[in-house]
Amino acid sequence: MSILSKNIENPGVSIVICFIAVFLGFVALTSLPVKLLPDTTSAALKIETHWRSASPYEIESNILEKQERLLRDIPGIQEMVSTAYQGRGVISLTVGNDVDRTEMLVNVLSKLNNVKKFPIDADPPKVKSFSAAESLIFMFLRRLEGNDTAIDDYQKLVELNVRSKLESIAGVAGVETFIGAQREYQIIVDPLKAAALGISLPAIASRLTNYHDITSGTMDVGRKQYLLRLQASNEPEQLKQLVLEWRDGNPVRLSDIGDVQITRGKRGSFAIFNGEPAIGLRLTRAPEANVLATLTQVFSTIDELNGGILADNQLKIEKSFDPSVFINRAILMVSSNIILGIIMAMALLLLFFKRWQPTLIIGVTVPISLIVSFIALQLFGRTLNVITLAGIAFASGLVMDNAIVVLESISTLKERGHSLVSACIEGVRKVWTALLASTVTTVVIFMPIALSGSAETELFSDLAIAVATAVITSLFVAIFIVPLLCKTVAKPQQENTQQQGASNNLNWLRKVTDSRKQQLSWVAVLLVSPVVVFLTMLPPLDYLPPLKKDSIDSFIRFPASAHLDLIEQEIVLPMAERLEPYLDGKAEPNVKNYYIAVSPGIMSMGTRAQDQTEINALKSLISSEITSGFPDTRAFTTQGSITGKFGGNRSFTFHLQSERIEQSAAGVSKVKAMLKEAMPGAVIRISPSLSAFKPELTISVNNERLSELGWQYTEFQNVVQMLGDGYYIGEHFDGQTRINKLLKTSDTDSPLKLAQTPLLGYGGTQHYFSDIARITESNSLLKVQRVDRRRAVSLTVIPPDDLTLGEAVTQVERLRANMLAALPEDAAILMGQTANKLNHSVSNLVLLMGLAIVMLFMIVAVILRSLQASFMVTLTLPLGAIGGVLLLNLLNVFTKQTLDLLTIIGFIILGGLVVNNAILLLCAYRDHIVAEGMQVKEAVYQAVAQRKRPILISTLTSIFGMLPLLLNPGIGSEIYRGLSAVVVGGMSFSLLFSFILIPCLLLLFKPYAGEKGTVATEAVQYA
Repeated sequence: MSILSKNIENPGVSIVICFIAVFLGFVALTSLPVKLLPDTTSAALKIETHWRSASPYEIESNILEKQERLLRDIPGIQEMVSTAYQGRGVISLTVGNDVDRTEMLVNVLSKLNNVKKFPIDADPPKVKSFSAAESLIFMFLRRLEGNDTAIDDYQKLVELNVRSKLESIAGVAGVETFIGAQREYQIIVDPLKAAALGISLPAIASRLTNYHDITSGTMDVGRKQYLLRLQASNEPEQLKQLVLEWRDGNPVRLSDIGDVQITRGKRGSFAIFNGEPAIGLRLTRAPEANVLATLTQVFSTIDELNGGILADNQLKIEKSFDPSVFINRAILMVSSNIILGIIMAMALLLLFFKRWQPTLIIGVTVPISLIVSFIALQLFGRTLNVITLAGIAFASGLVMDNAIVVLESISTLKERGHSLVSACIEGVRKVWTALLASTVTTVVIFMPIALSGSAETELFSDLAIAVATAVITSLFVAIFIVPLLCKTVAKPQQENTQQQGASNNLNWLRKVTDSRKQQLSWVAVLLVSPVVVFLTMLPPLDYLPPLKKDSIDSFIRFPASAHLDLIEQEIVLPMAERLEPYLDGKAEPNVKNYYIAVSPGIMSMGTRAQDQTEINALKSLISSEITSGFPDTRAFTTQGSITGKFGGNRSFTFHLQSERIEQSAAGVSKVKAMLKEAMPGAVIRISPSLSAFKPELTISVNNERLSELGWQYTEFQNVVQMLGDGYYIGEHFDGQTRINKLLKTSDTDSPLKLAQTPLLGYGGTQHYFSDIARITESNSLLKVQRVDRRRAVSLTVIPPDDLTLGEAVTQVERLRANMLAALPEDAAILMGQTANKLNHSVSNLVLLMGLAIVMLFMIVAVILRSLQASFMVTLTLPLGAIGGVLLLNLLNVFTKQTLDLLTIIGFIILGGLVVNNAILLLCAYRDHIVAEGMQVKEAVYQAVAQRKRPILISTLTSIFGMLPLLLNPGIGSEIYRGLSAVVVGGMSFSLLFSFILIPCLLLLFKPYAGEKGTVATEAVQYA
């Protein structure tokens, strides 16, 4: 007894397995992480080292270069970008997705531990674990009405109670704060008073540096052991009483020459939110984070803080932009399209069958197949995102195909007089080979994508796994569940023989394929036209669809010499005043909220529209009115991306490398002008700006005069630090936090006062600072950047709306020689990760497509046992490509649609679909030739007559399942619209012409002619 007979006689096993699979599918669905898109960006490991008050050049030479020298040997690093700022250095290591991150982290930590001769007052490097480098959310802490305390005074509260709680949330990679000024323990000495009392500045520094707590071990006294500890008096009031020297029997205390206080230092950054001073909190997400679950935890933590300690201090945290709203809208949009597509497909089935029983039987396969696919997603560690759901929507029509073919086969046998049980068994056996072949070909198309570990295929793996699993499940449902349902709910159907005969009338096909000349003409036209269409009508290449949110992002550069207080008064507050009527609803377009975050040399601004339809008007307002009119400033304004990246998915970066790059401002300006001319309307951002110079006082010491003072050079270095932001002498711990302890001088806030500072030698001789050193004014860059261990300037390009990313990258490559000619001789141009990834992704996808076609050819040849038949099946692939390209061009008439990576994957998917119709026709033809002994021509036309109805039904249900994704506009529709257009267009075109191409190929090549008696045996063996 065959397995099909056992299934009919004992249906309990199949039913129980089906229920278990559906239950596990529901469990998997509820536990899948949810995000907008799969991770496509390479993970980045950041190393941050702080060295207080050091210039970018000192950071570069004393920290970054030493770290780079050791890190360069670590395998798996794709790009190393180092940036030296004032007081800190950052190294960003971009690694591939196939790299073991734990091993990489261990290697980086090991290398950093081997860095020698680090500056004594530099902090140890902090390695920030792998982050997707994407913002999770931007929030702001602001004061409530009636709170007059300066917002910067809440720095300690933020560090202890807010930042620590947010960083402990799973999925949050880090929290970046924009706080005006850091707290410092300052010892301020008046050099005039010190000199008058005969105390040199190096002596004060030495005394205070060594004034700290120590523990010298233990002392055993009888039966007790005491800890021996020397405790210094570190409280400000106690330290003021520290005796520095004795003069004429009287102590000279620290308070006699200066003051001790805990206060805020210079502002390193600040932020405002809706016109009020605020502390900015930028949360970045971990690469594998469940975005919605993470945001839910973040919001819960924020609500807890707002209702607790923040409320007690009259503070509140508010969101600038909530990405969960966008994600939920996009997922709801796709989910509704899935339901709508299923309803449309079911309505189509009812129209064909005109009875509810067969419609119900086929409809049952949809939820079973789709729900089981979530089990595979869970097992492979995938996520639930818009791409996954687009695959589910696509599969909703596809999973009906096998059930339709089985149901049609059973109905045909019933009409020929078979009993219901016999029809259910033999109906499956007759189409088993065709079902297996069509299912395997569909799955094979997705295998290279699902199994490839490259970064670009990460975007499609979720879709591939979901569709492949659903199709495999639909095969088992068609074989084991559909016959059971037919036996249970189906009633014998009496077809009108005249109507059936009319449906099998193929006179039109006979007329257009009768002669060999007609057959060759059709084959030539249908195989050559795809090449012509591809070469002339293929849309331009792009990376990913734009993922824009209802906000405008702006970046404003201002002179590096301007201090932040000046920027606040002359730029930030006037901008806030300009925005006030739009925020209050008194002017259009209405602004929901906005923020401005300021750091040295750069200002970022985010403005959110009250109504998303007014986003373009808001962009025009920001660029033409809000950010314009300020002297010596440059503003870049663009619609914000949901990824939090400047320019979103439509931007790319390339680097200009040269050891003399900082002297090539004119050359870089020429490069920018070339790009502007080649791409009118493009936004081009240069980092670091070679025109952003910061005034610098360069001190050159006279060593002979220094020796007259009896000072060592290191002592003079310490004094110079005291005359600036302060000489670091240790840390002060108040029981909760550590702050820097700094020794500073008073009244040295100008070059003239600096020159007149008295310096006392050890022999009592006194000189002025200008006697010992020469002070000259010069300029230095605000920051220094290195890419792969060479100095570099990075240009980030956002192409205009009418130019795709691929076209923009091509323009840069065309200008390469001209750009190099404008730069120093040692210059090189290095394309950034996004630009390289675009070309690499396309090449990889083409390779995967070729691999999939080869695998498809071999598997079909094995199943159909004919290389000739497999070759015919493969020749149908171009049919789908024509329809996909034509519909993309039609779509471009109404809205912009480029050939992005998701659209390219649509062509790969199409390959597994259009061959199914050919396989069904070939299997039917083979049955007639081998089992029934028909002539070739009659077998061809009978195969078309027998299979045209299930082909028509299955193809149309697949098309209708995808139609809502193509036609329904809304949040996130741009993500999957191109893919839907390719699949719908390709399947439609293939449906129209596969009934001509396959018969022509069969009539020309005549496969299986002369073979007899093997098919029936083979079908029974498989079943």
